[in-house]
Amino acid sequence: MEEWYGYKRFLIIDLDAHQGNGHERDHMNKSKYYIIDAYNHGIYPGDDYAAQAISADLRIVHRMGDAEYLSIVEVALEKAFAEFKPDFVVYNAGTDCMVGDPLGDLNLSEQGIINRDELVFKHAYEINKVPVLMVLSGGYQMSNAPVIA
Repeated sequence: MEEWYGYKRFLIIDLDAHQGNGHERDHMNKSKYYIIDAYNHGIYPGDDYAAQAISADLRIVHRMGDAEYLSIVEVALEKAFAEFKPDFVVYNAGTDCMVGDPLGDLNLSEQGIINRDELVFKHAYEINKVPVLMVLSGGYQMSNAPVIA
């Protein structure tokens, strides 16, 4: 992206229920990467070294629901775009934060997941005109599929 399109500043928005320690370990340079990670701190992996790369470590807890979760995410998005001014967004739209997911242990409704995704695109594309690459991850129950389809 940097070589072909000239992008220099990348915002990684990781809204999967698990810590994104893989991409965090790969993107430790905070002048180039701003990472928002909204993960359930009470579950795997708990990688303290990788957590050093996180610019906005959102304190998500067991069984957190829509209103509180979306409020925390929106504040982080506003701050990231205002302070970091990214050229490109990579959005990890995990669905293991949905109610009933046995591994994420959060409590977002189907509509909460949809609202979350709309919130990310509103801040990235509509308000700030920053292109977004959205990837899917997580989601360990059959009821997740219709939400992301």
